[in-house]
Amino acid sequence: MLILAGITISSLTGENGLISKVQKVKEESENAETYQNEIINEYEEEIEKYINGEKYKVASYRIIGYNQANGKLKLSVKIGDNEEIEYEVIDGEENIYIVDENGQQEKYIIQTKGFTKNDRSTIENGKDLEELSIIVNMGNTLENKTIEVTKDIDLKNICYEVDGTETNDKSWVPIGTETNTFQGTFEGNNHKIENLYIDSRGKTNQALFSINNGKIQNLEITGEVTGNEVSVALICGANYGKIKNITTNGTVGGWNQTGGCAGVNYGTIELCVNRARVYPLGTTGNYGKFFGGIVGVSNGNVEKCTNYGEISGNHGVGGIVGDALIGEINLCTNKGTIVGISNNQTIYIGGISGTSAYNNKHTIRNCVNIGEVKSNLSGSNCGGIVGYIAGSKSRICYY
Repeated sequence: MLILAGITISSLTGENGLISKVQKVKEESENAETYQNEIINEYEEEIEKYINGEKYKVASYRIIGYNQANGKLKLSVKIGDNEEIEYEVIDGEENIYIVDENGQQEKYIIQTKGFTKNDRSTIENGKDLEELSIIVNMGNTLENKTIEVTKDIDLKNICYEVDGTETNDKSWVPIGTETNTFQGTFEGNNHKIENLYIDSRGKTNQALFSINNGKIQNLEITGEVTGNEVSVALICGANYGKIKNITTNGTVGGWNQTGGCAGVNYGTIELCVNRARVYPLGTTGNYGKFFGGIVGVSNGNVEKCTNYGEISGNHGVGGIVGDALIGEINLCTNKGTIVGISNNQTIYIGGISGTSAYNNKHTIRNCVNIGEVKSNLSGSNCGGIVGYIAGSKSRICYY
């Protein structure tokens, strides 16, 4: 009868037979430390897990605090249909919570990403990235820790425009603050972060990261960032660490000190490419000072970077750097259009740097500009390499 049904004895009992496969699946299910049973919503949250053969529901949570004394996270946890409860957990460990209702036990597991506990942690989606921002901003700078991006990330459900007003728009909250700067390593693994959105008024250092004292590398980011204060960009507002191998796309609109990668730089930026349009939010008064394709103002080193984007501003506008003060611009190329648009002040526009004039402490070397440099104001200081240079050096540059 088995043969008539198309099934042989060997197909049942052999090493790769049906019985063997069923037994293997059963054992794997019972012994697995964790088992993802079902996936819901765009954040890919697990709603069930198996631990040592027992089934647990996965509780959703949001971080509301960080206890620096014991390193625990304070969460608001949603358990079933109950009201949210406050729960303190060790970051990265599996925390069990049991609800007993009407004589029936429901077992829940609460598990955070482990950014504060593990030396190396991963980011897979927008929620993970948002959690990283909350943890750093609450006081854990992640010094000596590495955060790895393992998938392309879309932030469209995390930050987005509602009606174009700062009050109602859901802007991204930058990673880090002036007192709690990011000090770890953010390894992008050449993945993309898309749909970054910031519409900020009166806040400095607006970007994916606020202030970087660590390393940000190997990443492509696309977004729309608008801020009417200083230090506006796509990667970080102020860089004191290292930014390496980043590509930026989209638009960046700022007041002063605005760039594709960083608003201001006190560290090192290298091997970065900007394709974003960088522009001032106003054309009169104090708007539009120091706009650059890579960085607005540099007090550090910028090396092996390229700009393709259109960069415009009122004063100190450059394809690579708006205002170069201390350090070096080396082996950089501008291929974008650089535009001066002021109506009421002296314009300095350069293919590489708008200005470079600070007590003989800055050097521009081995740079090439093949982009157009132009202004709508007669008498503007337009240069193929630098718009205005005094007390600085320019060596082996071409345009």
